[in-house]
Parts: sequence; structure tokens; C-alpha cells
Amino acid sequence: MDLEAILLERLREGDRSALEHVYLTHKNRLLTLALCLCADLPLAEDCLQDVFVRLADEAVAGRIREDLGAYLSSCVRNQVRDRQRRRLRRRRLAVETIPVPAAADGPADSLDRLAERQETERLIGLLGRLPYEQREVVVLHLKDGLTFRAIAEVQAVSINTVQSRYRYGIERLRNLMNEEVMR
Repeated sequence: MDLEAILLERLREGDRSALEHVYLTHKNRLLTLALCLCADLPLAEDCLQDVFVRLADEAVAGRIREDLGAYLSSCVRNQVRDRQRRRLRRRRLAVETIPVPAAADGPADSLDRLAERQETERLIGLLGRLPYEQREVVVLHLKDGLTFRAIAEVQAVSINTVQSRYRYGIERLRNLMNEEVMR
């Protein structure tokens, strides 16, 4: 029995330390995924919190039957999508840029760390300018490592649609980057 299966069994039994272990193992990857999908740090954090609350409920109810990492990624994706739909209905505003949180090291960041943070902020801002379906495919494929077939299943569309969304998303990112360089 692998570690995730053991953790899932412990979660079903209501073991809080198992939930903490799963959280510590997956939180950074899932927060990055949520942030790339929604380009809004507070929203990404809220989504992550909701996913882990749901995880505790779903595990106890015995509803999780798949790979725990894939389940959590799917929950994050669904949580972001649902919250964005609600937000768009209320405000109809597009999010284009976000502040990237400061590193734990404080103001003494090295130049490399600063450059990395600026590049991350730039990339997330550019991702925020893609149509959601394209952004989702690009992030799920490049950041979360899902295959086009897996993304097609998650999005309930054909693999051709996923490949088109990916191609158009990458082309749009390239064009946006070129526009920035030309400025």
C-alpha cells in the first residue's frame, strides 16, 4: 500500500495529522495551480482552503476513489472556475495582474530571487489575459503535467478542442510577450 493510500485511509478515519500531512505535501503545488488559473492571490488562497475543507468531508464520506494528487488538482480547478463564474456574474470584471507575495526572506532578497519573482508576476499577469479555457489548458498541461487526454476528460471536451486551446493559448502568450518587448 502506498503512502497516499495510507493517508487516504487515515483521512477516512478522521485523522487530523493525515490531513495536515496531505496539506503540507500538496499546498504549494495547489496554490501555484490556483494562482495560475485565477491570477488573484486572495482568491487562490480561498480556493485552496475550500479544497482542504472539502477533502476532509469527502474522505470521511469515502467518496475519493482516485489518485489523491489528481483529485486535489481537479478540486482546485473546479473551485477556481466556480468562484470566477460567481465573481463574473457579480462584477463582470477581468483580472489581468496580481501582486506576487514577497519571499519569506524579507527585504534582503538576492537579485536572483527578485528577478524570479518579477518574472513570475509577469507570467501570471500574461496568463490572466488569456481566455479562461485556454489558460486552464496551458496551466494544467505545463504546470500540473496533465496530458491532453486527461485535460479533455476533466473539461469534458474532445482532445482536439484541448489541443486547439493549448495552441491558441501558447500563441497568444507569445504575442503578448512580443508586445511587451516592443514597448
